[in-house]
Amino acid sequence: MELLQLKYFLVTAQYQHMTKAADFLHIAQPALSQAIKRLEKELGVSLFVRSGRNIRLSDEGILLAEKLEPVMKTLDEIPGELTHAAEMAERTIKLNILSASEMITDIVILYKERCPEVNFQLSQKIDNKDWDIRVSTVIQDGNTKTTHTVLKEEIYLAVPIDSPFAERDNINLEEVHNASFICHDRTKPFSILTTGWCMSCGFEPKIVFESDSPSTVRDLIGAGMGVAFWPAYSWGTQRSSKVKLLHITHPNCTRQIYVARKNEKSSSPLKNDFYNFMTAYLNDLQ
Repeated sequence: MELLQLKYFLVTAQYQHMTKAADFLHIAQPALSQAIKRLEKELGVSLFVRSGRNIRLSDEGILLAEKLEPVMKTLDEIPGELTHAAEMAERTIKLNILSASEMITDIVILYKERCPEVNFQLSQKIDNKDWDIRVSTVIQDGNTKTTHTVLKEEIYLAVPIDSPFAERDNINLEEVHNASFICHDRTKPFSILTTGWCMSCGFEPKIVFESDSPSTVRDLIGAGMGVAFWPAYSWGTQRSSKVKLLHITHPNCTRQIYVARKNEKSSSPLKNDFYNFMTAYLNDLQ
């Protein structure tokens, strides 16, 4: 059964008149009649009962029409759906956030206020390869990506306000080798980075809780549960009278935030605009 034959059949079933159906389809009436006969021959049934110049659907024709109508409706909707999908893809930015998630989320919200029509697909999976823009602390490889260092971020040590260390502004990381640490998920790049700093000072951090939420980490520190590394820009200046941020004098606790995008030539104007918006925002921080 050819698609055109089935369309011819449904129009003929609607009019139940060959000449009127042929006029609607803008084809010759004999051509329509031949198409219907070929369909009947292929199916092995009569689809119309003929009485002189008049025709009506046979029982088999009624059944075929009932089966075909929803199928043909779906087929007719496909071009529009494909066009809509293409338009959505053009307005969708796939953002892979491996670092500074709190800050990047704020940037996304700000951009949505400026361009409500844009859609974002956010992912935090390290092995995700389907992205337009990626934020991480790792330089991307490959000719299909361009990478820029947009932010050099200091990492502070956050301590409870009633800690003896809170009387100071600076600290050597070796001094907290016996402290309990509240850290990010230990599989995340930030946690791996900070653990490396501790190891370079001769100790492995004693982790009592893992969380990627600044408010949770802040509250736990304020409750005296432990200390934590605090990214200056990503988490911002903490707002609590129970917590103090200390500059770490040793080792050098800073990190680079990189923003990578797929080749600019293959990127849409919208994606390029968001990339420029993000990098300008991050550059303005420092």
